[in-house]
Amino acid sequence: MRPTEFDYFAPGTLEEAIGLLKKYNDEAKVLAGGQSLLPLLKSRVTSIPYLVDIGNIDSLTYITRNDRALLVGSTTKISALENYRNFGKNFEILKEATASIADPLIRNMGTVGGNIAHGDPGNDLPAVLMALDGTVTVTGPGGQRHVKARELYLDSYTTSLNGNEIITEVQFPDWGTRSAGTYIKFKKPAGDFSIAAIAIQLKVNKDGICEKFGSAVASVGPTSIFLRKASETMVGSKMTPTVIEKASEAAAGEINPVADRNGTVDQKRDLVRKLFIEGTRKSLRKL
Repeated sequence: MRPTEFDYFAPGTLEEAIGLLKKYNDEAKVLAGGQSLLPLLKSRVTSIPYLVDIGNIDSLTYITRNDRALLVGSTTKISALENYRNFGKNFEILKEATASIADPLIRNMGTVGGNIAHGDPGNDLPAVLMALDGTVTVTGPGGQRHVKARELYLDSYTTSLNGNEIITEVQFPDWGTRSAGTYIKFKKPAGDFSIAAIAIQLKVNKDGICEKFGSAVASVGPTSIFLRKASETMVGSKMTPTVIEKASEAAAGEINPVADRNGTVDQKRDLVRKLFIEGTRKSLRKL
């Protein structure tokens, strides 16, 4: 099936792209790598009169690091982030997540910003960004603003961005010493979306007390979900099996899955509970 007709623009600057989005407003959509949007257009799940391709804006493609965060331009390819050589132990969660996305072809075409901006509840990077308490920089006609990942998603394929705004940078915070994380994806065949996935990042002091904890899940609701209660249960506690089990029960209670061919509601809650325990233990082993 072919998509309905649309006008295609490939601006060379961010200013030009924002101008086009402002001109066509709700009838325009940003195209980055196209690995999420184009299949929807081809299947006619959606139709968009105007596509603004930001893939030619070189200033949006970069990976850099400072003492506070890993900064990634929105059009950076997922494969470039996967193969970044300066992750260090603090960002193993990100390396694991990028390596789990679809297949090499998709990772070579898809972009970091597109994976985050699309709002697909099965995408992997939103959960990682939520677990790390990361932020996106958004640019529009009114200038720049910063949006916390935990406040970005409203519903399936719906974010808090205005129609004429573009994610220009993604900030993955560095949690510092004695921190570690992991990303676990429970999926069907290779390259498929997950049935459930979990991102966990933790920071523990020398006495074994959890100082900071972030966890989020994908594919078990209309959006990626930050597990607030589970994360709060861990902070201030010694990382004992009893505490981890209690937090895992909180995690299972925070999601609102629907029954489908992948499992019942109870099965999905139990899967999240088990993934939480496995992810926490795996992260602790990395310290």
